[in-house]
Amino acid sequence: MGYNLLKFDLPFLTRRAEANGLLGEERWRILNSYLHVVDLYQLLGDHYVSAKLFYAKLAGRTQTTRNEDIPTLYHQGSYQKIEEYIENEMQSMELLYQALLKQDFYQRLVQLRKNIINR
Repeated sequence: MGYNLLKFDLPFLTRRAEANGLLGEERWRILNSYLHVVDLYQLLGDHYVSAKLFYAKLAGRTQTTRNEDIPTLYHQGSYQKIEEYIENEMQSMELLYQALLKQDFYQRLVQLRKNIINR
């Protein structure tokens, strides 16, 4: 589960694994089998909602650092801020995941995916 996984994270991970000789058939299948992925960006449909707002509303968390700030923070040597950002992001994802698990929609989606796979 994540935000904009299908457009950024998974293609990026696939290319990096391939470039480093780590993309065997099993890893390729895992990275490219999107049935196990919940992309929050897609879940919102045509209504663009930022990850920041999504985290605030569903997980009750706010993020002061933005994803696009990371390169600047890196060049400034602000590694502690980067670590805090990543830690906060992971905690927010966990809270969202736990909240989604309780939703009837998510449970039906998981069952639908299982039905598709087992056909």
